[in-house]
Amino acid sequence: MNYKDGYPPVINDENSTQKIYNAAKKIVGDNVIEPYLSMGGEDFSYYTNEIPGCFFFLGTLPKDKPPLSIPHHCSHFDIDEEAMLIGSSIFIEIACT
Repeated sequence: MNYKDGYPPVINDENSTQKIYNAAKKIVGDNVIEPYLSMGGEDFSYYTNEIPGCFFFLGTLPKDKPPLSIPHHCSHFDIDEEAMLIGSSIFIEIACT
């Protein structure tokens, strides 16, 4: 058997997660979804193994598409570009606090 070890798990720092959550609540209000566990692999884990951080998702699906209809990393991925403005606003909020 050939076994290839994958990415280490992403472990969000509690303080960083709270900062993201608070900033997101200021930007999008009640549209923030509570943090949840995910088994997805992500190379962001290499960053959080070195410094505290938080990996989070933005809702990028266009409003006219049903939820989960277009997965990430596929040839027909589509994005609601307003999500980029929301994500940038969250980072600005964090920088200003």
